[in-house]
Amino acid sequence: LVITMTVIGTVIGRLLARYEVIRPFQLFGTITLSVAVFLLTTLTAQSPIWLVSTYLFIMGLGMGSLMPVNTLAVQSAVDVR
Repeated sequence: LVITMTVIGTVIGRLLARYEVIRPFQLFGTITLSVAVFLLTTLTAQSPIWLVSTYLFIMGLGMGSLMPVNTLAVQSAVDVR
């Protein structure tokens, strides 16, 4: 989860700097995170570790995509001093 968030956050940050558009990355992160949370609700105590790891990887994709996007959105909303 943490490694995926770090790697994807860096990649999305570079893509944001290159294309200067927020909405597609925000939608991707929100949808991916929503799917991951739904998938995590389907786990049981007997779920195999590879399945848990896969769902956490998907959650890392979503969270890693949202963090730089939200940071940029907040920074863009504030006036420059």
